[in-house]
Amino acid sequence: MTTNTTSSMFDSIKNSLKNKKGNESFKNILKTEIDKNYLIRFLPNKNTNPVQTFYHYYHHTWQSKATGQYVGGLCLSTIDERCPICEQRFKLYNSKDTAKQDLSKLINRKENWLVNCYVINDPTKPENEKSVKIFRFGKQVKDIIANAFDGVDAKEVGPDAMFDLTQNGCNFRIAVKKNEGGYATYIYSKFLNKSAIDGMTPEKIKDILEKQTHDLTQINKQLTKKELQDIMDEHLFCKGASTEVSNDVPVSDGTVITEKKSVNAPTPKKPQVEEISEEEATLIAEAEAVAGDTGSIDDLLAGLDK
Repeated sequence: MTTNTTSSMFDSIKNSLKNKKGNESFKNILKTEIDKNYLIRFLPNKNTNPVQTFYHYYHHTWQSKATGQYVGGLCLSTIDERCPICEQRFKLYNSKDTAKQDLSKLINRKENWLVNCYVINDPTKPENEKSVKIFRFGKQVKDIIANAFDGVDAKEVGPDAMFDLTQNGCNFRIAVKKNEGGYATYIYSKFLNKSAIDGMTPEKIKDILEKQTHDLTQINKQLTKKELQDIMDEHLFCKGASTEVSNDVPVSDGTVITEKKSVNAPTPKKPQVEEISEEEATLIAEAEAVAGDTGSIDDLLAGLDK
């Protein structure tokens, strides 16, 4: 018997894995490390929209040519809008100019999902246990979840057990291993057999589902098209209040300046830039290693099909 969700909610949750679909800090993200196993149970998004149980998003990052810090922003393709960073990256990559192509390769575009989870075992931060955190994952784990939802493993797991906090539910074991390239791989993660959670009661289940889950749509701040363009101008093209440009430097609208000249303009108000910590940069590198060549033309075009 389903205890936490309804059949109609299952359909919405399942669709969220398929749809191409931000400001809390990253403090509620469950941090994982290589050669460690974590035990969690997934939670449905009952308070708002069930389709956001698995929040799907795309994110751009690169190392600023102006400051050296990692910067980034939520790709507008996340909300089905054309993204200026995707478009500019494509133009640079498609150029016959090697310098422009190299510039395009600085911009990373990664795909992730977020889900609320109840933490049962956390060897990295035991203080997280018996609390609700956010599990961020990529395509490797997404495929495992999809198979357990309505794929080859649905008979053993299925949506009933995946989101059930009683003894009829299944824990998810996050197994973090090292691949041949030295980066984290999650392909050995799996759902376990049905089991009870120590100390779980009907009252606690109600409190967890109604009061403790996080709004996943607020983890990453969604900037406007102009704000993303301004960040790119400053941190990729190094455009400032007074700058000299030449035909060796592409400008953000894709045109080419053929004559050197100084451009003097009032300094615009800078948008809030998302600086990425060293830890986040490491996670980005790991995600790229797992995904393969992030500079492929298919990946570049992914943000241009809206």
